[in-house]
Amino acid sequence: MATIACYSSLSLFFLSLCLHNIVLTNAFNGGFGVELVHRKSPKSPFYGSINHVNKGSAPRNTPEISLGWDEYEYFLSYSIGTPPFQIFGFFDISADITWMQCKPCSPYEQTPPLFDPLKSSTYKTLPCSSTTCTSVPNTTCSLDYKHICNYFRDDYISRTQGDLSVDTFTLKSTSGNLMQFPRTVIGCGHDNLAAFGEEISGVVSFGRGPTSLVSQLDSLIGGKFSYCLAPAFSHPNSSSIIKFGNDAVVSGEGTVSTPIYQKDPKASYFVHIEAFSVGKERIELGNSTLGSSGDGNAIIGTQEVETYFPNDVYSKLASAVKRVVKSKRVRIRDKPSILCYDSGSKPPQVPIITLHFKGADIQLNALNTFAPVAKRIYCLAFTNICHKKPYAILGSLVQQNFLVGFDLPKNIVSFKPKDCAK
Repeated sequence: MATIACYSSLSLFFLSLCLHNIVLTNAFNGGFGVELVHRKSPKSPFYGSINHVNKGSAPRNTPEISLGWDEYEYFLSYSIGTPPFQIFGFFDISADITWMQCKPCSPYEQTPPLFDPLKSSTYKTLPCSSTTCTSVPNTTCSLDYKHICNYFRDDYISRTQGDLSVDTFTLKSTSGNLMQFPRTVIGCGHDNLAAFGEEISGVVSFGRGPTSLVSQLDSLIGGKFSYCLAPAFSHPNSSSIIKFGNDAVVSGEGTVSTPIYQKDPKASYFVHIEAFSVGKERIELGNSTLGSSGDGNAIIGTQEVETYFPNDVYSKLASAVKRVVKSKRVRIRDKPSILCYDSGSKPPQVPIITLHFKGADIQLNALNTFAPVAKRIYCLAFTNICHKKPYAILGSLVQQNFLVGFDLPKNIVSFKPKDCAK
């Protein structure tokens, strides 16, 4: 686990400053796109320095192997400050603040240099009295004479605390334009822990909340963004793309849409799963932990690779899968509850798993539901959730090769099958 630090925030004047002080060429005339970097991409800071899952290392009779879910993570490259300082941030659609590791900080493990706010001419901390500070949850006032707004966040993959600040945020669009957004609220973290590796500094926030990146860009993108996650084992030069504005609208043949709900945790996007099918067997969730209400029982996430179900729902899914998949079972050392199979000389014959959302059915094939973890070994990318809260978490693997589009003014999310590597 890497120790990291950094936090910042955006002022209420951000949007007007963006519109009046920045030349955005024609990028906003229909929206714009930004590349998402996969961990295995040559553009990734991990490229050439990480140990990938060895697909040829597990003999057929090996009873235990280890999972390598970090193969499926995605990052966003951006720059902060003046002059621009490049940072790779974890792509997180459940975060409400974009934060990075900053100097000075407590002991940490990060390979790239840390962002030094003293070297940015546009960096400013926010005072406790600012409207932004008082509107952001989990902020406090520094105890010294500076009265700086301090933030704190603790979630599934990281913990961070530091100074809520503003600085110039720069993205490079897929068309080559540099998109600069002054006075963007960020978190400059000085005391953090994270589980996404030593080359990554913090997260880029695409969740709800006034200080998330998509909220701060709202007047420019109209509350619309979409992404298409290329499979983890695509060609190394393939790219995943996130789009903003009208370019992000998902439509056409094969598109299905379902409502988005807002619940706790408030930064997350909730959808409602009514049932799932394994092959032709449909399993209703009305009497399960997920069936207690009809206003959202699953979070769409990118922090997690696997999809997490409450114990009773996962048990139903696992039992249905066992009835269909005839390959030999294999135990996983660190996650014994996960279903893994030795498929022999061919990929396993696995059923189509369909998630039945309110108003939308999404069919998941083997790419979305089973992950290769060693030679001939495939594991179901669903597991039981550790917390007791009545919701599921849909991980990034089930979203691969889907164009996933959020229309926040309409409170809908749309899905469309697509080869995201092209």
